[in-house]
Amino acid sequence: DIPKFNGTDPNGWIFRVEEYFTYYNLPVENRLRMVTFMVEGEAAEWFRWMKGNNLLHSWTQFLEQLKLRFDPSHFEDFTGQLSKIRQTTTISAYQAEYERLLNKVQNVPEPVLVSLFTSGLKSPIQREVRMLKPLSLSTAFALAREIEAKYGELHTELYNTHKKSN
Repeated sequence: DIPKFNGTDPNGWIFRVEEYFTYYNLPVENRLRMVTFMVEGEAAEWFRWMKGNNLLHSWTQFLEQLKLRFDPSHFEDFTGQLSKIRQTTTISAYQAEYERLLNKVQNVPEPVLVSLFTSGLKSPIQREVRMLKPLSLSTAFALAREIEAKYGELHTELYNTHKKSN
């Protein structure tokens, strides 16, 4: 099915439509024409006005204008937000929040993303992940989860040992 856009979730729609066009090998110069069949509601009204006033000349320009019109977070600094989030509960919860913001970040080198993720970890886990020097974000995620599991097992073992001695 052709991905439809009604004005909500512009980044999600852009991802889906880019994948759609890539899958069907639609040349960039033909993409703007196809949008007419993909927009509805408020987005269709906006698109018709933009086209009718000759304000859209390329696919790249269309995407930029679409973000300006429909993405309320277009000017937010998501890289800055990534640098501020911290692990407060589990690694899984922290990773999920990190990935939610990560989906909104572009053109940040992976070593920087690894550093930002590692910096937000709780101290003992952060220290061990840093010592292991992960080269990819996926590796940093996996190491953090493994280290968390190790500390959980150690805590359980200490608790059981203490319980037996009392």
